[in-house]
Amino acid sequence: MTLPVDWADPDGERFTTTVYRKKAAGPSRGTFLNFPGGPGSTADTGFDAIAEFAPGYDLIGIDPRGVSGDGLLLCDLRETLRLPLVPPAEESPFAGFAATSARFAASCSTRPASLQAHLDAYSNARDADAFRSALGIDRVGVYGFSYGSLLGARYAELFGSRVTATVLEGVLNPQQSAIEFETVAARGTQEIFDAFADWCSAEEECAPLGNDAAGALRRAIGNVEGGRIPGMSSSGRPWEPAAVVQVVEGAIGSGDYVAGVALLASISDEEPGGFDEGATEDDAPTLWFFPDRIVCSDFDLRISSAEDMRALLAQTGAVAPDVQVAPESMGYLSTCATGIAPSPGAGAPFAPTTDRPILLLSNRLDPSTPREWADQVADRLGSKAQHIVADLIGHGGALGEPDVLAAVSAYVDAATG
Repeated sequence: MTLPVDWADPDGERFTTTVYRKKAAGPSRGTFLNFPGGPGSTADTGFDAIAEFAPGYDLIGIDPRGVSGDGLLLCDLRETLRLPLVPPAEESPFAGFAATSARFAASCSTRPASLQAHLDAYSNARDADAFRSALGIDRVGVYGFSYGSLLGARYAELFGSRVTATVLEGVLNPQQSAIEFETVAARGTQEIFDAFADWCSAEEECAPLGNDAAGALRRAIGNVEGGRIPGMSSSGRPWEPAAVVQVVEGAIGSGDYVAGVALLASISDEEPGGFDEGATEDDAPTLWFFPDRIVCSDFDLRISSAEDMRALLAQTGAVAPDVQVAPESMGYLSTCATGIAPSPGAGAPFAPTTDRPILLLSNRLDPSTPREWADQVADRLGSKAQHIVADLIGHGGALGEPDVLAAVSAYVDAATG
């Protein structure tokens, strides 16, 4: 589908993206519009989830801007990997980081180039409604997962009269400063680690860590700081303390505590081993798909100085004494920290204009979208929202819980029946 780059200038430059439609097997009960997660997932991702709670519906979706077609967002991989996971908090290193960040931003491209200034959720919502209109569909249900929850919420703001039901899972709160964005996420990461540490203190499977997860984490970070872990971390960058938290959270954030023990034991050992040197920068391709850059369009994550960075780290350290930071959110902040401004209105609070409350789904512990973000949205919306929290660890999967699935199905039936 070909669309305007800037909806304020519909006759201006255009770009092409991919659309999807899956018809119901039998008589259709209506249509659900899907907004995928990531950022970076294609719009057919999520169709299976919708079919679980809304069987018998036609399913449609449009790839978000920067994800496919000639608008694909590409950045220089070498410049990307030069960005640290955590921006420095001292004056001279921060100045070097700002220069690196500027080179990274200049390396990114779309076709047309002007699309980079219009990757935001509001523009994506308008694209989705153009697709709905082109299909001649009057009203749609909306499902948004993870980053797609932001797009789905913006759709429910702009086109609420077209929406029957709105289900947002793994919810983001756009109304946050850079410090709030990272502090809430760091608190959520600490909660995940605390749950692991509590389990570790009493379980035989945690004997390799001496039943002391926090101590093992400190030793692993000490190994990184002492240069005793070679090669690259899972992010493709040189090891740094936050990368230790990142790989550990990758295991325990899904609830796989046994894997977390094995991983943490390997990197907290006095002589850590089993790490290869990894690919070198010379092996890296020049351009790669880097959708993390899209986040900069929707959140103001700019950090103007080393002093601001010190203030941020002081706050995250206070709420997350073991993990110190939330690696995923901090990675977004590092990507956006200097010079990449969000689109106008990006930080506005959710203001759905639908005639029914929206349904928010969260997991009790979520490494990517902490439950507190959804709590904040639910508190602000009051009676305009219902919030269901699944007793799960991980990102997504709430619909696999029978009671959650039944509640979501009942909500959809009441809203669309």
